[in-house]
Amino acid sequence: MNRINYIDKLKGIAISLVVIGHVIIFSLHKTFCSDILLYVISSFHMSLFAFLSGIVFNSKCLLNQKLIKKHSARLLLPFLFFGLLYTLCFGHSFNDFIFDNFKLGYWYLLSIFLILMLAYIFNYAFTYLWHDIVGLFFIYSLFYVLTKLLSIDLIKLFSIDLTMSLLPGFFTGYIINKYSLYSKIINYRFLIIALIIFSAILIGNYIYRFSNLPIDIFTSLLGTYIIFSLISVPLKWDELNN
Repeated sequence: MNRINYIDKLKGIAISLVVIGHVIIFSLHKTFCSDILLYVISSFHMSLFAFLSGIVFNSKCLLNQKLIKKHSARLLLPFLFFGLLYTLCFGHSFNDFIFDNFKLGYWYLLSIFLILMLAYIFNYAFTYLWHDIVGLFFIYSLFYVLTKLLSIDLIKLFSIDLTMSLLPGFFTGYIINKYSLYSKIINYRFLIIALIIFSAILIGNYIYRFSNLPIDIFTSLLGTYIIFSLISVPLKWDELNN
């Protein structure tokens, strides 16, 4: 199969950011520099992972038994195998794994599987851009309501709040791919504006702590857009000088 070069690069960056973040959290003493670096990384790195899954999603496929088996083998089996192996090796109980919101670190595999199933439903139900946008708003609102109504155990069982956090990033990539918006959103002027806004929000939020859910979503998408633009379409000096 042909590889998509910029997607591979972005995946490498996303993995590196996760590793750096975990090294800072678990292995380094808390300093101003490490605190700032972790703050910047955590503002968008999981959104970037979800975005990459969305932008390579095949919007021409409809959900069937073969696809369910394929995604189960690639996501659910590693989730269960390595999660349970970690559970046994480090002396945790089965309940510690199942009812841990982060699934002892393996939550992303479960969450992205659930989101992929939702994406196939979107693919079947919606044929216009505004349908997908309204559908995304409805799904996100539904997840938000579930985090308020369900018991803590049920929320942790399905990692509902963590899955919800991936929805904007994934479906942004999904929509860009499905409606071929790639060439329309990659623009160096947009990139410069995004960099300014992203930096202003991070600095202001770090100083004044005005973070809330809409701002956090917006910030994560801005960070994702910036990294995506820088890697997928390298800027030329003559463009910068125009």
